[in-house]
Amino acid sequence: MTERHQQCAEILYMIYRDWDVKSLPRSVRMKMWEIFANRVRAAAHQSNTLRQFVEKLSSMLEIHALSDPELINLLHHDDECLALLREETKLLTLMVRQKLHDAKGGHHNAQT
Repeated sequence: MTERHQQCAEILYMIYRDWDVKSLPRSVRMKMWEIFANRVRAAAHQSNTLRQFVEKLSSMLEIHALSDPELINLLHHDDECLALLREETKLLTLMVRQKLHDAKGGHHNAQT
């Protein structure tokens, strides 16, 4: 994986952590990673810029990710990151899952 993969996964991580997964019905939570990846892919294909991607994905997840200044600072990785989000969605989603798992001390959880 490249540094660009890490940067794109960091953007997804910052968006994911704002998604209120616990408010989702249990039946949806069981498929939340598939849902997240599908929404990432759809938003990436509908967007021409990384900022537009974040706006679309945020809308799909009903969050306000662009209010995070740390995330806004990462949005200068436009074209290459959008291409990775379109073409390597599953890998980037797995990277987010791993980061969440590591952040929780490596304990398994149904939401990670």
